[in-house]
Amino acid sequence: MQVNRGFYLSTEAIISLLLLGALLALETPKEKPGLTELHILQKENDLLRTWLLEGSFDEKAMEQDFLALFPNSAGIISMDGKETIVGRRGSTAIASRLVFFDSALEKHEIELIVFD
Repeated sequence: MQVNRGFYLSTEAIISLLLLGALLALETPKEKPGLTELHILQKENDLLRTWLLEGSFDEKAMEQDFLALFPNSAGIISMDGKETIVGRRGSTAIASRLVFFDSALEKHEIELIVFD
């Protein structure tokens, strides 16, 4: 029994097109998430805890602490809604917020945003 060669070529072409379609349908892997975001988040949380333990919320001192910890980054320090902008805003941001109650049981919030 002899098989027609045209049948082989068309079957081979169909299989090739299916494989090509499957390869094109695969998503390209996105950029692997690095540990830089986690590192920034940990530094933010450490800074917020330090400010809480010190208990003095001086704007200038907080700005200096921010610049010491994030020398090449911009950010926003917000204390009870009052913002202090350090540097220029960037496109991506990583934020942390600390909510605490003082001795008079008044609620206070400190928010720290770091821009890339």
